[in-house]
Amino acid sequence: MTAILQTVFRHVLRSKMLVMLVVFSALVQYMGLWLLHSATLSLSVKMEGMVKVMEAPSAIGMGIMIQLFLGMFIAIFYGAWMLPYLHKGDRAGLTFVLPVSRWVYPAVYALVLLGLIALQYTAIFASVGSHFGFGYFTAEGVSWSGVLLSFLIQFLAFATVMFIVGISSLSIGPIATIFASSGVIVVLMVGKAILLMSDAEGGGSSVFNGILNVLPPIGDLVGDVIAAMDTQTVNWQRLALWVGWLALVVVGLRIRIRMPVLKRSADG
Repeated sequence: MTAILQTVFRHVLRSKMLVMLVVFSALVQYMGLWLLHSATLSLSVKMEGMVKVMEAPSAIGMGIMIQLFLGMFIAIFYGAWMLPYLHKGDRAGLTFVLPVSRWVYPAVYALVLLGLIALQYTAIFASVGSHFGFGYFTAEGVSWSGVLLSFLIQFLAFATVMFIVGISSLSIGPIATIFASSGVIVVLMVGKAILLMSDAEGGGSSVFNGILNVLPPIGDLVGDVIAAMDTQTVNWQRLALWVGWLALVVVGLRIRIRMPVLKRSADG
C-alpha cells in the first residue's frame, strides 16, 4: 500500500493542473475572506459600529462554505483525470500484475483526497488567522466539533463524487465525464430546491421525493454543512446515505479495475 500511495502522491505533485487548482483554491480562500473582512470593517467604521466586524464563527463558517464549492471541483477533477492514471494505457498492464489487492487502490485514492481536503482546511485557518487574527480560533462561539463534523460530511460527499467520476472516466473518458458529472450535480441541486419549494406550497411529489431520497444527497450538502457548523447537528439519515453510496461506489471501482483498460478513450 505504501508503494501505491507514494506513486499516486508523486503523480499528484507532477500534475500541474491539480497543483494549480489547490493553489487557486487557497488564493480564493485568502481573497474571499480578505474582501469580507474589509467590507465589514469599512461598514463598521462608516456606520459607527452599527455593523459589526465579522465574528469568529461566521468567519470560519464562511471559509468552510467557500471551500465546499472549491473542494467539490477538486474532487471532480481528481476523479476524472488522476484516479484513472494507473488503470489506463501503458501503465494498466503493469498495475494489473502487481501483487497488490485491488482494494488498496480505493483506500489510497481516499487518503490522497483526505490530504487535499486537509490542505484546503489549512488554507481556511491560515486565511482567517491572517485577516481576523489567530485569537479567533479560541473566541467564544467557535465550535471545533462543528468544524470536524463539516470535515466529515465533506469528505464523505467528495469521496463519493470522486469515485463515481473515476468509474465514469474509466468508461467514457474524462472530458465527457466532466460535463456529465457537472450536469448531474446541477440537476440534483436544482431538483432539491424545486422539491423544497413544492413542499412549502403543499404540492410536493412523493415519487420525485422518493427518487431524491435514494440518490446521493448533494442538494442537501450546503444545508448539512451549515447545520454542522451552527448547531453541531447531523442528519444521520443523510449521513448514512453518504456512507452507503461511498461503500457502493468503492465496490463499483473495485469491479471496474479488475481488468486493465488498455485502449485509451478518444478524449482521454
